[in-house]
Amino acid sequence: MRTPAAVEAFAPWLSAEGLASVYDPAAVGRARAYASDGSVLRLDVDVVDSEFLAVDGEVAGSGARPYRTSVSIELDRGRAVVTADCSCPVGWECKHGAALLLCLGRSLTTDHPDPGTPADDGFADWAGALDTALRDLEASRGGEAGQDALALLLDLH
Repeated sequence: MRTPAAVEAFAPWLSAEGLASVYDPAAVGRARAYASDGSVLRLDVDVVDSEFLAVDGEVAGSGARPYRTSVSIELDRGRAVVTADCSCPVGWECKHGAALLLCLGRSLTTDHPDPGTPADDGFADWAGALDTALRDLEASRGGEAGQDALALLLDLH
C-alpha cells in the first residue's frame, strides 16, 4: 500500500455500513466477526489510482486451509463497483472478501472504531467466539456437517 491517504477515497466502502450498500447484508454481518476475531490472516493492498483499489488476502474459514480472497473496488462517478473472488464454496462476494475490506477500513481508523461496529456492543466478540466454536466442531468431524444441539448461556450481569 502506498499510503493510507491513497486509500481514503475508498473509506465509505470500508465500513460495515458502506459495505451493506454493495454486499449482501448477511455476509457483512458475518464478516464483522471475521474481521474482529483474527480470521484475516493476510492482507495485501494495491491502490492503482484514486479510482481503483485491489485487495488480496487469506481468511480462515470452515475449511482446513485459509481461503484465498481478492476484492477490487472501482469508483465510477462516485459509485462503487465491487468485484470479489474467493476460493471458498460461495466463490464470489462472500463474507471473506467483506472481512478483508473491513480490516482495511479499521487499519485506517485505529483511533476510532468502524461505524458499523459500536465499540461497546460486544457483538463481534460474541459472534466471533461462536463462529470459532462452530468451525472447531466442524473441523473435529473432518468437515462433515451434522445435527448437534447447541446451548447458549447468557450472563446479563
